[in-house]
Amino acid sequence: MWTKILLKPKPPYRITPHLERYTLPDKPTPSTFSNGVLRRALLVDGTLVPTEVRILSENCDPLIEVIIYSDDRTLVKKTVDKLSWMLSIDYDFSKLLKIVREDVKLYRLTKKFKGLRPCRAPTLFEALVKSIIEQQINLRIALRIIGELVEAYGFKAYVGKKPFYEFPTPERIASSHPIKLRRLGMSLRKAETIIAVAEKAVMGELPSLKEVNENPEKAINELTSVKGIGLWTAELAIAKVHQSFSIGPAGDLAVKRGLSKLYGLPPDEKAVREKLSKYRELSGILMYLMVMEYVSK
Repeated sequence: MWTKILLKPKPPYRITPHLERYTLPDKPTPSTFSNGVLRRALLVDGTLVPTEVRILSENCDPLIEVIIYSDDRTLVKKTVDKLSWMLSIDYDFSKLLKIVREDVKLYRLTKKFKGLRPCRAPTLFEALVKSIIEQQINLRIALRIIGELVEAYGFKAYVGKKPFYEFPTPERIASSHPIKLRRLGMSLRKAETIIAVAEKAVMGELPSLKEVNENPEKAINELTSVKGIGLWTAELAIAKVHQSFSIGPAGDLAVKRGLSKLYGLPPDEKAVREKLSKYRELSGILMYLMVMEYVSK
């Protein structure tokens, strides 16, 4: 039983470079991306729903094929809505191009990566746990550790012989112990922070997605009150779930080096914040594109 849906994002639209950098082909984070197919299961109303996404075309005529392994109309609609959010198909990149046109270097940057945007996490909890793991280590190593966490505590479904994974719920992680999480490859301090975050999520003490999007600065302040979560982690987590992409981790090393590469400015956080202060509502997406510029050859 499956349902096929075609999504048509507003052009220009690109997502493949993001999937190639931030997803692994052989380790669930919980998504896997291989041979142009993004696979992931999603918990929707307590039901584990396997999904497959194929990017059929991008740029000026984007088209996305979504396979939902369910024929329940309500589940299918909610799953498609969730995937649409995660694939950021609602973001209007053309407005970004118009706004930064007066800055030659920013305009050149946005033209180079025309249509590109990050995926969003479906929950703040997932975004926050991933951001904690990503603290001060190589991205590929972090993705491997996230994969270990998903395999150990997440959900798994099969369609034929194909596995589909969903991220662990706060309850599953809160019931564990820091020593057990440490065995997955992370530091003990990160493990303790993740357990604390899971406990807050279980108690309903993390900001909701609505609260994050209404007042991201307040959400950042709330997150940094948790031991083990600094400004970089909080800003990165909020950036992963923010609808307008106006928030980003200004202290991120790749962001700072991306700015330096673009403008020849000192690679420091103050320079990033000052340079992007004029484009506050676009700062998150611009920081993201600076990262992509820095890591591109």
